[in-house]
Amino acid sequence: MSMKERYLALEDTLLDMIASHVKIDENAQEAEADPEKWKIKKISEAENLKKEARKEIRKQLAAVPEELETEMEAAVDRETARTAEQFQQAVKGGLKLPTAAAVTKALRQTAEMVTSGQVNDDTFKDQPDLDPLKAAMEFFYGQTRDRLNLTAATMLKSVKHEYCNLIYSTAEQLVDGEKTYQEAMRSCITRLANNNLTAFTDKVGREWSPEAYVSMLLKTANKNVTNLTSFANMDRYGYDLAQVSNHAGARPKCYPYQGKLVSKSGKSGTCEDGNGNRVQYVGFGDTSYGQPDGLLGINCGHYLFPFMPGVSTITSEVQPKGENDLAYAQSQKQRELERAVRKAKREKSMAENANDAEGAKAAAEKVKIGQKKLRKFINESGRTRRYDRERVFVKQEKPPGTLAAKSAYYDSIKTSKPVKVGQLTRMDPEIIEKVLKAYENQIVDLDYEVGIVITQSGEVYRVKGENASVNLSQLGDKLFKASVTHNHPAEETRYSFSNFDLSEAIRNRFELFRGVDEIYEYEMRVLADTPINNGEKIYNEFRGEYYYKALDKAWKKGDSFIKEEDEFHWINESIAEEYGYEYCRRSRKK
Repeated sequence: MSMKERYLALEDTLLDMIASHVKIDENAQEAEADPEKWKIKKISEAENLKKEARKEIRKQLAAVPEELETEMEAAVDRETARTAEQFQQAVKGGLKLPTAAAVTKALRQTAEMVTSGQVNDDTFKDQPDLDPLKAAMEFFYGQTRDRLNLTAATMLKSVKHEYCNLIYSTAEQLVDGEKTYQEAMRSCITRLANNNLTAFTDKVGREWSPEAYVSMLLKTANKNVTNLTSFANMDRYGYDLAQVSNHAGARPKCYPYQGKLVSKSGKSGTCEDGNGNRVQYVGFGDTSYGQPDGLLGINCGHYLFPFMPGVSTITSEVQPKGENDLAYAQSQKQRELERAVRKAKREKSMAENANDAEGAKAAAEKVKIGQKKLRKFINESGRTRRYDRERVFVKQEKPPGTLAAKSAYYDSIKTSKPVKVGQLTRMDPEIIEKVLKAYENQIVDLDYEVGIVITQSGEVYRVKGENASVNLSQLGDKLFKASVTHNHPAEETRYSFSNFDLSEAIRNRFELFRGVDEIYEYEMRVLADTPINNGEKIYNEFRGEYYYKALDKAWKKGDSFIKEEDEFHWINESIAEEYGYEYCRRSRKK
């Protein structure tokens, strides 16, 4: 779990905690009989709620300081490695080292290390000219840590404030006689689920949600450290020019400077690149730098990297402005739709914690509607769906044992011992999906099944199975909340997920489950919202009655005969709709 996800999970937990203190079955009769008396009683419980919340905050955020330090150090390492790679190319291209006595020796040593492939995380740590970088790192770390601590304190205050608002608003509606307790509380929960807790209040009085504020803090810290490292390396190598990175959908005030050269010293002019072309550069202060929504401003995704005249070349073409503006508008629309889905999921979770079955059912419908709108947008725009942005973090118990441990079918499958083939250092959803797809390209044409498993700790395992099945049970508890893919050999192709696939994914709470054959790729996500109060019951439903009910539905759909590939596809769509997770089938890009 990333630091940003920790704060999102904390907010979800705290909101569920508020809802659990106003359960309908425990409060309705008393509140409707005497709203004022009930209000006084519930307000007196606010301090107890605050104590529970404080304990939960300490528990969930205990690892943040260490994680923050690790992430900032990693940013320095990445930028240093990137600069070293550029320097390596420059040395090979005939770069002459500066002659200043203070830096010549260090640069020569660095050049030797780079050209011999000896550069590592410790290459520059003992160089005196990096002392300012170290001091600045400590400053940014302390600043970000203190602001995150303030965020936690503000969220704690917000818990009590929102709880009291909930009680006052509900009591007021009961006194007016307009609604029942259930109706009044449901409307208040809906409002709170959509408005978030407060993490920070800025100078103009705007309240920031934990998602927005923490994301901004972490992004800013990473950007500051990355660019500071880049500047330090530029100073060390004696260069003044840097190229601005570029990406699709850049903000309006950032777009004009994408891929352009800027001068750290503020000079303007032209220089020659590695291909002999004249390239213009402008002073850093002549850009939108320094503006909140400008270059390197709040939530800016750009960074700088050294440009060496006569050696470096412009790295990539910038997206045409029309395409960029469209991509930016689409990114904003996608975030709007993602937030709507997430808020509906949060409302559903809060209603469940308040024992409001009717409210939970209504919220579940909102989730389906929101997901439908998002699917339509993704299909029409061609953008990549970010399932991690739709996720809510609800408390779940680890299921006892794995599916395979309960299944005689799996016991009969001849499967090789799992082999560890890698270790991920960053558990970013995009990285995980990229790794799984890379392995899929390796296994898709095999005549036997292979399972690839990425565990919660980043371990990557490869498991060889038979021609139509693979048994992952040897990994035991490592399967819990893992990310998994497997291939369907040509003889078994186009059949989507089987009932055993689905059961295993549900029981083990796979974060991501994929399958691939010669024509299609299949994907299941958002299993965190799938009911699992009784794992055996769900498992049996997949193996028995519900699976065949879905099969019957598939066969009866339309007037024409349904091909097997479509039949199994519709089975999976039906089950996904029933249990509230995402499923899709796409044509495979070869």
